Amino acid sequence: DDDDDDEDVVVGNDKMYWLVIPLVLPDQNGYTSCSLKSSSSNANEIELHSETGGKVALYCGRGLNPFKLIQDGVNMASSTAQNFHRNDSSQSHYYPLPINKLPSFANKLGWCTWNAFYTKLNGEKITSAVRSLWDKGIPVKWMIIDDGWQHTTNDESLDGMQWGERLLNVNGPSPQKFSSEKHVDKTSTEEGGHDSVTKQLTLLSLKETISQLKSPKGSGMRLDAVLAWHTISGYWLGLSNYEENDNYKGPDTTLYYPHFSTNIIDNDFSITKEQSIFKGIGIANNVTMFYDQYHSFLDRSGFDGVKIDAQGVHGFLRPYSTLDGNGSQDKQIQPHRHQISIHQQDALASSIIQRFSSDKSSVEGTKATYEKNSKPEPPNSIMCMCHSPEIIYRLPHLYLSTKPLMRVSDDFYPENDFCHGPHIVACAFNSLILCNLASPDWDMFSTDSSVTGELHAMARAISGGPIYFSDKPSSIDPVIIEKLVCENGVVVLCCDYARPTRNSLFTDPLDKDSCPMILWNINGRIDNTFDNDIWPTSGILAIFNVGGSTWCYENLDFIEVPGADRMPKNVRVSPLDVEPFRHQRYQNHQFLAVSSREGIIKAALSRNDSFTVEVSHLQAHIVHILPIHQTLYVDFVVIGITKLYNFAGAISQVNVQSYQTDEEGRLERDHVLGSLEERLKVDINVIGCGRFFVAYKFKNSFEVSSMHAYLDGVNVEHSIISPKAANDVFLLEEEKLLSSFLQHNFHLHCIRLPCQDKTDTAALEIIVR
Repeated sequence: DDDDDDEDVVVGNDKMYWLVIPLVLPDQNGYTSCSLKSSSSNANEIELHSETGGKVALYCGRGLNPFKLIQDGVNMASSTAQNFHRNDSSQSHYYPLPINKLPSFANKLGWCTWNAFYTKLNGEKITSAVRSLWDKGIPVKWMIIDDGWQHTTNDESLDGMQWGERLLNVNGPSPQKFSSEKHVDKTSTEEGGHDSVTKQLTLLSLKETISQLKSPKGSGMRLDAVLAWHTISGYWLGLSNYEENDNYKGPDTTLYYPHFSTNIIDNDFSITKEQSIFKGIGIANNVTMFYDQYHSFLDRSGFDGVKIDAQGVHGFLRPYSTLDGNGSQDKQIQPHRHQISIHQQDALASSIIQRFSSDKSSVEGTKATYEKNSKPEPPNSIMCMCHSPEIIYRLPHLYLSTKPLMRVSDDFYPENDFCHGPHIVACAFNSLILCNLASPDWDMFSTDSSVTGELHAMARAISGGPIYFSDKPSSIDPVIIEKLVCENGVVVLCCDYARPTRNSLFTDPLDKDSCPMILWNINGRIDNTFDNDIWPTSGILAIFNVGGSTWCYENLDFIEVPGADRMPKNVRVSPLDVEPFRHQRYQNHQFLAVSSREGIIKAALSRNDSFTVEVSHLQAHIVHILPIHQTLYVDFVVIGITKLYNFAGAISQVNVQSYQTDEEGRLERDHVLGSLEERLKVDINVIGCGRFFVAYKFKNSFEVSSMHAYLDGVNVEHSIISPKAANDVFLLEEEKLLSSFLQHNFHLHCIRLPCQDKTDTAALEIIVR
């Protein structure tokens, strides 16, 4: 019962929220799990169903703050999954997880091979594509080599067909796509229209491919990290075996078959058509040995991390088929304890921590030294298709109180016009739970769609997670990329995770007559979401008009909702929608509501004020809520790198100090009556590079008598733009945003931040008379 958890918040008419979470409980054989389901007989009831047999339990809580309520509930669910005792649950404890500490590579722009090549890739294609991106000025700094690189039972399987294949070799890539040691020339025949086209192909080894990607080129560009994709069992249907294939090179395996519960099948009947039900999944008898072999090979090849797919199904595996003698599904599901999934997750986490830690020098390849590190970074991994409760609630234990990256959505499907809204909505709502256990990854996206490229780009910009795209180099939209990344490849990320505002928690944004979905996030630097010491440098409200799509169970695809409203919609938002601004310290604060599209939407905004934003269908609108720092003579606002969607994300910390001087120049702190001069000292921790802007407005008849700008203590050139220059041509790059400040009588101060891989400290010294 958390009904007193908001005693520091002075906002009237707050609702009471309830939370119910089905728990995962350990017992001597593994873990039991259960699920909630709407009652078929009473619309006001929900039913609790066991998924495994054995004990079941629920967590129930209530509170005034829905986000803290979820955080506390998820922490308890995670603690219970590790420390449940039959007679004493008091030994459960919370894991104090950091907010948004991503692996180092994820702070820069990434690229994935999937939508560019699908399974038809090789070393030459990969290196050529990355060079082409660099030649176009796209500063990619890390990448994922996705499905298609491994040696499987059919290396030529195209997208969709490979799901029925198994891994043949745990110590080498596809010999048809990569050479074994060094590059070789090969003749390749591909279909081109009505004719077959024969090409001379250079096969690079996997190690050569990665080495070339990490070696500085003429432009000075190089990749910092390369991640390898694989499923948790090796490939879609796991590992092959010596009986099935004479060419198999790997550990001894056993076939396991998924036994989906009635509740899972009722939710999505298409799961009964999975090939794994009929063919089984080959699992290594010794999964620790399997990961030792496989990840050692990846490490030797030069990979820095892994993306692990197809994890959730393994919680349902048993060593016998669910089919009866006639090939029909056997409905008698026997009790189990998720044993296969648990063993795999334990071995996977241990291997990742040992081989793919962000800082291997501090880890030294052992769990023990990793545990000693007071603030370890998350490993270089992306968890994928892994939302099963027996997985997610054990993550804090497995990854030693760090948050691994986790994809929080289904796959990204660029060719389906009706999947884009559901993808973004799923990411936002899944993050409510998952952001307390992992760092949400909203998946790759494509910039080349004239309708939805920017929609997805804006969603990634405010998500708080990594930003990586999957276009072919020939089809990329550089304008969208320029709004996401600085020249040196650094992306300025929010310091928390995007989630629906309170007003959006209980509405369906995909309904045909729905209101737009509103998400909130913050910029700055914090250690804990609901710590009393949070001082965001800015808030973000992102409004998405994505209604009119739904899942079709017959077609197994997203379709348009008949009669969907595709007109622009208006929505009212307020600084109170940014959760930390509900705290009493902001009760008398003033804000600016600013967007790069329209500039200043509303000035001198109190936190209780609201304003209207219009959003067209399948578009988004990002509004920054910028605090106004007020002194005796000056209103001061830090804007950021104005070319970016998340321009205020370039600011991690702001400290404004005001000094008064008398006529003899003696300094006195605070506002001393009778002083003729105010000196303003502003320290700003900045991230990224490019044109960085601050704005200030004078009260009464005061004006600047002198100004100095410093970057890391060194005096730097800067420019000042007065309100009289509102129509100057050099503002064209960010015309609406900057011009709106001038039109509201703000002066603009521009500093050029150099490109370097570190946080700078910009200091301004302003004397006002």
